[in-house]
Amino acid sequence: MSTLYVNTITPNSGDTISVSGSLFVSGTINLGDANTDSVAFGADVSSSIIPNAANLYDLGSVSQPWRKFFGTASATSHSLTAATATTASYLIPGGFNAPSVNPKFLSLNILNTITASAISCSGTIIADAFQSTGNDDTLQFNDSLSISGSIVASGQLSGSSATIVGDVIVGDDLSLLSDSAVFNMGLGNDFKITHDGTTGATITGNPILVHSLLSTLSLSGSAAFIGASTGDVSISAGDDIALSAADDISLTSTSEDGLITLHSAHTAGQSILIDANANAGSILDVDAGILDIDIQGAATLDAVGIALNAGSGELDLTTIGTLDVNANALDMDLTNSSSITLTSNQTGEDLTISQVGANDSSIIITAAGTGADAIKLDVTSGSMLIAPSLADAKTLKIGKNGAAEMVFSPHGTAASEKISITNTAGTADDAVSISAALGGLTLESTDTIITSEHPKLTLKSNAASGDGSIIFKSGDGSTMATVRCDVTSNTLNHLAIGSGTNDTHLVVDANGKIGLGVQTPGEVLTVAGNISASGALTAGALTANGAVDLNATTLDIDASGLVTIDSVGLSIDSAGVAANITSTTDGAAEDFTIALAGATDSSLILSSTGTGADALQITTTAGGIDISATGNAAGEDIDISSAASVNVTATENAANAIYLRANGGTSETIKIHSDQGTGAGSVEITSDAGSIDINSGDNITVDAADDITVTADNVSMVANVTAAKIQSPTTAVTATDAGAAIPAGTAVALVNADSDANHIVILPAPVVGNIIHIIENGTTGYELRTSTPASIGINGGTASNGESAIAGAITYVRCVCVSSTSWIATQFDADGDESKVEAAA
Repeated sequence: MSTLYVNTITPNSGDTISVSGSLFVSGTINLGDANTDSVAFGADVSSSIIPNAANLYDLGSVSQPWRKFFGTASATSHSLTAATATTASYLIPGGFNAPSVNPKFLSLNILNTITASAISCSGTIIADAFQSTGNDDTLQFNDSLSISGSIVASGQLSGSSATIVGDVIVGDDLSLLSDSAVFNMGLGNDFKITHDGTTGATITGNPILVHSLLSTLSLSGSAAFIGASTGDVSISAGDDIALSAADDISLTSTSEDGLITLHSAHTAGQSILIDANANAGSILDVDAGILDIDIQGAATLDAVGIALNAGSGELDLTTIGTLDVNANALDMDLTNSSSITLTSNQTGEDLTISQVGANDSSIIITAAGTGADAIKLDVTSGSMLIAPSLADAKTLKIGKNGAAEMVFSPHGTAASEKISITNTAGTADDAVSISAALGGLTLESTDTIITSEHPKLTLKSNAASGDGSIIFKSGDGSTMATVRCDVTSNTLNHLAIGSGTNDTHLVVDANGKIGLGVQTPGEVLTVAGNISASGALTAGALTANGAVDLNATTLDIDASGLVTIDSVGLSIDSAGVAANITSTTDGAAEDFTIALAGATDSSLILSSTGTGADALQITTTAGGIDISATGNAAGEDIDISSAASVNVTATENAANAIYLRANGGTSETIKIHSDQGTGAGSVEITSDAGSIDINSGDNITVDAADDITVTADNVSMVANVTAAKIQSPTTAVTATDAGAAIPAGTAVALVNADSDANHIVILPAPVVGNIIHIIENGTTGYELRTSTPASIGINGGTASNGESAIAGAITYVRCVCVSSTSWIATQFDADGDESKVEAAA
């Protein structure tokens, strides 16, 4: 252990000296030099505190007393007694060693707490606080007790009267022995607990608040009553309030306008719970003159069964939200006129009655009423849909099952989808009656309407001379055909069938005579007009002054000699199958000629509406094809035109396999012309293997509005070619201070720097793909610039007067135009080393 010897310790800064660990100081210790200094103990005292001299030093003073003084009783001394002494300078609590003088007091005046096991006094005890604990647990006084602080007693507190200014702490019982005892509180005794002389008490005050610091506040006994004769009774808690009873709990308001309110400030989940579900026989009974339930959200009633009984009054369930009834079953028994009404104010507010669940369950609407409208389905504005989503293979039936019924049977297969109207046992003429009192009756079908072993369709007039008709009309209402039966007093006059509005096209009179085109046939068959036969027509002789129309499945004409058809016009029509006209020869010069004779503006037309690639074919399997026109007037040409491609192909392996020739005179030309093509190959002459030979007895002229590009592996060009954007061989350019431009179309520029390396050479306007070769005829060097240096760059560089320096050691510069705003340039010295030209700047 180290020892530090010092006379004075002064803080380095501030007024605090800190020592960590243990501090041992020997000798006299003085703490503080004035009563403004203080000593604070943060630790427990682990030794006795013994004064330096007996009866010389105090703990506290009259003006600065200690608040409480605690001691532990010893086996031989555990009481504090004061009886007759008039003066004393000290007080001995139990557990402290007493001096040789035993002080006695008529009165005790203690500013703070007296703590002892047993205290006895014949006079007055005055203390700031009083606490009795230990073996006797007894506080006795004969006259008065005045406490300005608190009394803490674990046992019995007795006396003739007591005035306590401060707190009373009772460790055990507090007894008021009088049957008329009153426990008063407040400066004016305005809060009372009064003994009723029997076993009860009355609490009087306004307001009365009962507060539990723990989790539970309980009122128990054989009976408990909380009442306020004039004011309110309020029960509140920071958490739960539980009311429980072994028997009934009643909430009763005795006032005529009394209101019982259950209110919860809960914002989500279960807010108010009424639980009466101890077992299945428990009943929740709500009796009211009027029951008004207002719900802001959804209302849900879940029950095995729900019975709402309003007697003769009205049962009204009203909500601005949704009324949701969830139950195992819902049974509504009504004894008077009733209605379910949905008043909608916008589209989509439907009233839906539905059964969900894919099982054998039903929605059944049954009426025992005897009126004509026992069940009535009606709409006053919109349309009515019945079974719009009826599943395939299911049925919609209307009528008595097995008697007279209408059945709708949708099906996923068209052949099985049906509607039937059936009268199983009816035998009357109108067993199935479809009538229109004033208008017509329309039956539409693409197949059989009536199917039976002996089908019968009867149209009956309601008058003896009534004329029955069957009229066929198109979708726009036009009459297409009529079948009409004329009668006279129930006797057949004639049956007429006609197309359109004419009803005399086919007439069968009462004698069986048939007329075609006549109202009254004179023979068994009378025809007004031509006859067309589609089957066999057999006659010993057939003479017709009008047209003869032969319609047959097969028409076979066999003639051993020449067949000649002379007519003003000739039409041979075939439809639906392949057709041909064939002439089979067995010798030379047996030609088959289709000719148009007569020198008029008429044409021989071969046409086809076929959609195949060979919609019109002219083919030979052995000989050739000659197409010639001898007319030489304007327009008498051979024209071949197509909305698609025109292909001319020869497979002969010989010279002149395809020979296109004009041989009419000195003004003749051969022209290959593309009107609208914009592609690189708008007109293309291609030889896949051999050469292309263009021979001319005079000049060959090539005109182009854009580039002319000649590309080959080996090019030998000797001609003097001039055209816009075709680069010429070599152009001389002399550089100047202002800049000398290389002409457009130049392929090679020979530059003379004129002995000044700052002289400028200007590239032509960009043409993508052009290559310019620049060769200096000296070693001076020069500056290279584009036609618009601010926007057209050299090797990515642009500037207002941007240029690239070409050194005198550079012999050759190659410039390639890669876009409308960019040239790339490389340079070569005299021995062929290549490098890139500096970017223009």
